[in-house]
Amino acid sequence: MSKDQDQTAEGRVADLLRESGLGESLVPTYAAAYTALYATEFAAQLRAAGHETAAALIQPDPALIDAAWGDE
Repeated sequence: MSKDQDQTAEGRVADLLRESGLGESLVPTYAAAYTALYATEFAAQLRAAGHETAAALIQPDPALIDAAWGDE
């Protein structure tokens, strides 16, 4: 297995953010927020298809997303 195959989605997003030039101090927060937003979108799709239990398993804590954006 290659390094990319072993890497988590959040790790891959973090690598892409670093490559884009985002400040290192922001990378962990933004990577976590991005993957949480994606999970939220996927959970909504599951709910719309009637899969509430599955959606509840992947729905992230909204505080994780809110923390990335500060007090805006």
